[in-house]
Amino acid sequence: MLFGSPREGLHEILKRESRKLSDIADYIVNMIPGQGVRTVRTEEAIYASLSIINFLQFLCFKK
Repeated sequence: MLFGSPREGLHEILKRESRKLSDIADYIVNMIPGQGVRTVRTEEAIYASLSIINFLQFLCFKK
């Protein structure tokens, strides 16, 4: 999982390095679409992303 910084998203960070997100990631999924702000704090993005992954794991592997 990749996260941006408080000031820049991943696209902006990689643009400075003349790279594209698709160069370093096999899958690109916005875990917080329609967030309503330019960037989300990293700690909030981590909690939100892990919560979604945990829920999906529960749905896929429940007995």
